[in-house]
Amino acid sequence: MTTMTPKQDDYRTLATPPPAVSVVRAMLWNWWLVAIAVVVCVGIGAAAALLRTPDYTATSRLAVGRIDITSPGALSGFAVATQALATGYSRTVTSQAVARSVSAQTGISVKDVQSHVTATPIPESPVFRIEATSPDSEQAIAMANLSGRALIRYTARLGRDNPDSVRLYAEYQKAVAERKQADPGDAQAAALRVDALGKAYTASVQSQVATRLIQVISPATEASSDRRSTFLIYTFIGLVVGLLLGAAIAFLRESRLHVNPRAAATATRS
Repeated sequence: MTTMTPKQDDYRTLATPPPAVSVVRAMLWNWWLVAIAVVVCVGIGAAAALLRTPDYTATSRLAVGRIDITSPGALSGFAVATQALATGYSRTVTSQAVARSVSAQTGISVKDVQSHVTATPIPESPVFRIEATSPDSEQAIAMANLSGRALIRYTARLGRDNPDSVRLYAEYQKAVAERKQADPGDAQAAALRVDALGKAYTASVQSQVATRLIQVISPATEASSDRRSTFLIYTFIGLVVGLLLGAAIAFLRESRLHVNPRAAATATRS
């Protein structure tokens, strides 16, 4: 019976090196390291999600839907016009004028109102959403509703400030004064001018009323929390990080054993 000497054993170990290291093989051989890394990282992600203060989002829906149907051709192109108006009004929600009004009623700074309130038009419809986020659910609801009301007041004020109405009213007053001083031969022409300007001014005012198109169709009554979605995102990130970390640790361990054949043989025997 031949007895193998230590030198022969070392020679055979060196002559037959372990197979090349791959990440997948390293993970399979050291699955317990990968499992530990995944459990630790997922636990950290879940803890961070649960300890984080959730953000609440409240949504208010407004629509552009009122129109003066007595105007000729008012209904033609109604859908396209209201969709365009909804897009335009949604961009006005974060304007200084609207944000200042909300700030005055809530005590929140104008900058914070603008950064926590957004508006998005719903495609192919005259409806747009106003969303407000806040760590407090009641505050989110208040900001969403107040932003909608402030927008309605702002657009109504713009309608009242129509320069055409101001100009027509001034011309109407001037025509009334001229009619009183007109000669009897020009009285009829002056009366016709007064009547025409009066009708033009009335039509201008009525058109301004008709342009107040925004209506609240669904005020914000509750706010949804992002805790569940945040928990899922954080735990998924923890899972990915754990897999990567476990793979790195397993690969480094197998690489060390591959470089040091004596250690690899010892690990195989054990």
